[in-house]
Amino acid sequence: MDDESVVPGGTRNPVYNLLRLRRDLGSNSNIGIVYTDRMHGDAFNRVVGADTRLLVGSRYVFNGQVATSFTGGNGIGAQGRPLFDFVFSQTGRTSGFNLTVEGIHPEFVAASGFIPRPGIAHANFTPRRTFFPQNSVFESISFTPILDGTWDWDRFTRGTEPNDIKVNTRTSAVLRGGWSASVYTWTETFKYPARLFANAFVEHRTDDGAVLDTVPYVGTDRLTNIGGFVAVGTPQWRTLSG
Repeated sequence: MDDESVVPGGTRNPVYNLLRLRRDLGSNSNIGIVYTDRMHGDAFNRVVGADTRLLVGSRYVFNGQVATSFTGGNGIGAQGRPLFDFVFSQTGRTSGFNLTVEGIHPEFVAASGFIPRPGIAHANFTPRRTFFPQNSVFESISFTPILDGTWDWDRFTRGTEPNDIKVNTRTSAVLRGGWSASVYTWTETFKYPARLFANAFVEHRTDDGAVLDTVPYVGTDRLTNIGGFVAVGTPQWRTLSG
């Protein structure tokens, strides 16, 4: 693989190496490793990782991935920067849950691929309970609380509370005859990420619009959001539904 970029000194066409190995562990489990590198003149980026999917019993599934990137050359030292992603879930008709814990070091680089926003850690726990009432107008009722937190990497490694904290609920019901209803609530608080607005400025103006000064933008330390909504679904009639 190559591209048309040129590094100082005129070196063209970076060289990529990609390796992926996976081995099955039974019919529904596997383990794998991945290695990628990109060399462009004296600059390089290497990523090595391992991942697995494990079926535990008949109802539990674990998915995990860990990786480290090394980037160096052109005066940059090569150091390991971690990435991790773990998901543990339980499936079932009446109950289940999904637990996710993931994080990416702010200096993790994947020059041979793509990663989402670096420098954060994220955790989410979503349990579910479903009831099937007998001799009732309701066919099923499900309740799902959603606990979610997002940290800046430094706050995560220090054990500080999340920057963004979300406590949401989802309650849904299916009624006989094809009707359905859902109630969703959210209580969220978001911390001002100053580093994302380092180059943002605000003009101070007089009442007639003349600019008095330009100052750095400083957001609210925490912004709280509380709300909810209700949704109702009709049956599928002959010519319409809603």
